Amino acid sequence: MIEADRFRAEHSEVALRQPQQRKAEMNELAHKFEAAVGQIVETVTSASTEREASAAALTSTAERSLNLATAVASASEEASTNVQSVASAAKEMTSSVNEIGHINYVPRGATETESASTNVLAGAHSLSDESSRLMVEVDRVLESVRAA
Repeated sequence: MIEADRFRAEHSEVALRQPQQRKAEMNELAHKFEAAVGQIVETVTSASTEREASAAALTSTAERSLNLATAVASASEEASTNVQSVASAAKEMTSSVNEIGHINYVPRGATETESASTNVLAGAHSLSDESSRLMVEVDRVLESVRAA
């Protein structure tokens, strides 16, 4: 019976220890689970922070791209206006060149005018000389009429 008592005592001791051991194993398992979940939460939080930083960088890049696109559009519009101004100036210049082309006839006309002016001037000198001689003759005739 001693042996049965001892068996019962051991069995009761094992029966008492078994729930405590199971509780300790469950606590250890819960701690491991909690540590694993904590690590996962930390990893997700870190990844979320990195994603947030990437999103901020992309937003900044998009804003810079928008500003550059706006500046390029403005420069393009200004360049278009300048091209139109140059085209208008070129058209005016072409018109002026055509007018200058007609002016090429002016030197020839000026030469002809100079020649005609020289002839007119020579004729005027000749008339002046003739007029002077005629006045001398008229004065003689008048003198002779007065004397008579």
